[in-house]
Amino acid sequence: MVGGGFNLPTGGTHNYAAPGWTFQFGGGRNFNKTLGVLLQFDYNKMGMQTNTLNKQLAIYDNLGATDQNGDPLTQLGGYIHDWSFTLNPIVNYYTSDSWGAYVTGGAGFYHKATVFTTPALGYYCDPYYGCYEYQANQPIDIYTSNA
Repeated sequence: MVGGGFNLPTGGTHNYAAPGWTFQFGGGRNFNKTLGVLLQFDYNKMGMQTNTLNKQLAIYDNLGATDQNGDPLTQLGGYIHDWSFTLNPIVNYYTSDSWGAYVTGGAGFYHKATVFTTPALGYYCDPYYGCYEYQANQPIDIYTSNA
């Protein structure tokens, strides 16, 4: 199985997360007509609401946080990503060649990370084009949880 698309945060998550994207893939095996198992991987990435970033920027400013040049932070970005591996047993109820039903459950490992970033300058040296400077987002704070 393979899937992907866009995700839209709902409920309490909508208060701090912005729309993002997702993909999943997995595979399994049916041992007989009744019993099977599915191993699945899911990945979601979402942006952050502007009001969440502004509140976090105020907290960093109160703590005296600075950028790579020692200047106070003026801009903050961020994203949320989570991924999981699940192992799901499946019990199929065979009723006919064209209709049936199944029950599934399972257990897995879930990891969520919230990353706050600030613009930073980087340097890269290429043997063909020489050295140049580029701007990229640098993580300054990461909150993770596992379940």
